[in-house]
Amino acid sequence: MKKEWQQSGVLARLQSRMRREKTLNTLLDRVRLREETVDRNQLIQDN
Repeated sequence: MKKEWQQSGVLARLQSRMRREKTLNTLLDRVRLREETVDRNQLIQDN
């Protein structure tokens, strides 16, 4: 099965997807998003 996947390119796609997921998970562990409420003088209607 591994040889078939190598020939068809499925194995390379799986490996790149696994690498991308691992990178995203590592970044999300490091980065913390913070929301802040900001008061404005003017109200933005379409926001």
